[in-house]
Amino acid sequence: MKVEKLSKGKSKKIIIAITIIVLAIEIIYITNSKAKYQVTKSVQIVNGNVNYSLADLNVLALKVQDSKGSKTYNQAETVPSGSYEVNKDKSYCTYPGDNTEYKNIPMEYKDNKVYIGITKKGTKCYVYLDFKVTASEKTLDNLRMTEVNMESDGCPTYSNPIINGKEESKSLLCKGEDDDGDTYYFRGVVTNNWVRMGNTYWRIIRINGDGTIRLIYNGTSAGATKEGANYGGNVSFNSSHNLAEYVGFKYTTGIRSGVSTESAMIYVLNIFYNDNFGDGKSLVSYVNKLDHNVGFCGDRTSTTDSSAQSTNNTGGIGDTATYYGAHIRINNSKQPTFKCPSKDNDLYTKKGATQGNKSLTNPVGLITADELAYI
Repeated sequence: MKVEKLSKGKSKKIIIAITIIVLAIEIIYITNSKAKYQVTKSVQIVNGNVNYSLADLNVLALKVQDSKGSKTYNQAETVPSGSYEVNKDKSYCTYPGDNTEYKNIPMEYKDNKVYIGITKKGTKCYVYLDFKVTASEKTLDNLRMTEVNMESDGCPTYSNPIINGKEESKSLLCKGEDDDGDTYYFRGVVTNNWVRMGNTYWRIIRINGDGTIRLIYNGTSAGATKEGANYGGNVSFNSSHNLAEYVGFKYTTGIRSGVSTESAMIYVLNIFYNDNFGDGKSLVSYVNKLDHNVGFCGDRTSTTDSSAQSTNNTGGIGDTATYYGAHIRINNSKQPTFKCPSKDNDLYTKKGATQGNKSLTNPVGLITADELAYI
């Protein structure tokens, strides 16, 4: 065999060619290895860079809830900013050649982006986003899902209730109407409307029409008696009662013309609020959960109609006995209401609220005579 010595130039070309072949083999191996073992990856969709090609993941639908609690969803082209969460009951993906709706695909809304963990190329996903619901709102949703009793079960009629007395034997959740829409209230011998905040116990009176929950204080133990639930003992609404003005939560008398005076009850309520929700107090962490736009109706609509008069009434406008709306509704017509007849004047709200007379310092008040009649 004849052995020839390669020239310096040919040797260099062969070495370069071999190097290129080796590099090509390494690139092919690394690419194939990555494709083989990188089978699961969180992929950001719609907003930003996608780490997989469109052949790997197709987002066929991104639908966003129309409003909190709504069953309507609108098609979206971009991921919305805000407080959302993936609806895992509705969202699903399908695999190539498989029309099964897989709901166990990891999906997450985070930092105004949607992430999906895929395991197969060609995966198609349908993503539904809901407004994020807080723990208290979930409690409210559970209450709303509670079966509402009908008139035949003992609930008063919806829009024109007539209530002759207290429900003594049944536990009812009834539907009524307030200034904000449908309200759901507990009536009768109820045992499932307890709420605990810190070391205090409360009862749910009703779910307001705007979705908030109206609570009444029940003391520092679940088994507190009526006396134990009182704060500061028995306190008069006002120490004076010889003028009609004294029925007001706040009032202006002829003696102090033009000067608004707080009732004795407001004084007690403010002490209660500061003792429990004030700085450093046991319930201060719950302050941001209170509705600071809440209103407490102190209906002062009056009448001098003799048919509404009773012999034990004292005080009035001038020399005429004066009777107020709650007296007429409860004692005469037997038709209490959750609505406040004069919201601008008699719906007592905190300063800075968007409704009512905006005259209170704290978001705390009293149950109305009408609400008591429904219970």
